[in-house]
Amino acid sequence: MQIRGQVILKRIAPGSKSERDAFVLKSAAGDFVLRKQGANPFVQDTEFNTVLGREIDVEGRVLDYLLLVDSWKPA
Repeated sequence: MQIRGQVILKRIAPGSKSERDAFVLKSAAGDFVLRKQGANPFVQDTEFNTVLGREIDVEGRVLDYLLLVDSWKPA
């Protein structure tokens, strides 16, 4: 699935033990937490820092609120 959206930094799971800041793709289809395939969910992937605030095209798989990223490119 391909989704286009803006990369933002957002606090997720507030009030839980899983509370953290995560890179989120804000798109017309909804907001999705970005995670590269095989990456640790509790460690921020610094690669997304380079596109923070920008629009990107993401190829990946959606699992509920999570977007498992296979690849991405600037829009």
